[in-house]
Amino acid sequence: RYQGGGGYYGPLDIPPIEDMWNAPTVECIEFLIERGIKCIGTDGPSIGPANDAQPVHVAALDGGLGIVEGLANLDRLPPRGSYFIFLPLKLGGGTGGPGRALAYIANEGPGAM
Repeated sequence: RYQGGGGYYGPLDIPPIEDMWNAPTVECIEFLIERGIKCIGTDGPSIGPANDAQPVHVAALDGGLGIVEGLANLDRLPPRGSYFIFLPLKLGGGTGGPGRALAYIANEGPGAM
């Protein structure tokens, strides 16, 4: 066992696992699928709760809902008027993989109105 992990990883007094991030419920995922939503993203490490993420993932994937986790800089996007683009790496033999998340913000840049 490695000693002194707190010096490398920071304080080891972490909160209870169920309090680590917010996540939608299975019912929320079903609601989104019923309304034609095709993809859900989060800045958290998972769309499922920390103590039991599998049911939310299964509901999303069974309903054809794409999942993107670990997004960053979402606070830099406007509430409306941007487009989300995700460029996944095609990897075989897995259930997920890394990719590049992009946002196109309408009406910005040279010639914007």
